[in-house]
Amino acid sequence: MSNYELTFLVEAEKDKKEMDKLLNEAKAEKLSETKWGERPLAYRIKQHSRAFYFTYTISMPAENISELKTKLGYNERIIRYLLLKIKK
Repeated sequence: MSNYELTFLVEAEKDKKEMDKLLNEAKAEKLSETKWGERPLAYRIKQHSRAFYFTYTISMPAENISELKTKLGYNERIIRYLLLKIKK
């Protein structure tokens, strides 16, 4: 199991449940959660000028990363995401 940092933007705070669902499907364990709150975007993304920011620290098998990235890319509730591997 590898550790990752996942930062993502959603339109509404309730949409983070969608992220939790995707992580469960990918057999990821959420280690910590940081809520940044609602902030304005520097430029419009998918017709949005504001978004809620969240950062999760997760642990998951490396072979599930590509599947998770695909699902994140197709999910319309997630405006943007950044997934980084944490080096030990």
